[in-house]
Amino acid sequence: MSNISLIIQREFNERVRKKSFIITTILMPVLMLALMVAPALIMRFSRGETKTIVVIDDSGLVAPKLVDSEEIRFTTTDK
Repeated sequence: MSNISLIIQREFNERVRKKSFIITTILMPVLMLALMVAPALIMRFSRGETKTIVVIDDSGLVAPKLVDSEEIRFTTTDK
């Protein structure tokens, strides 16, 4: 083997065997998974509060097409 490949192999093994590398390798996927699942869990367990959205529609074309749901209620108003 050439000297460069021996140096690369030694450096790689030295880095991989460090405790911090092993901990980071295990914790990063767990942290990524937690960050992906957390918003879904928050939405699932949040209260069913109704949000009101006020719509200003001078043309009268958009407001009739908006449909209320359990979580969102649309109201129209004049300026």
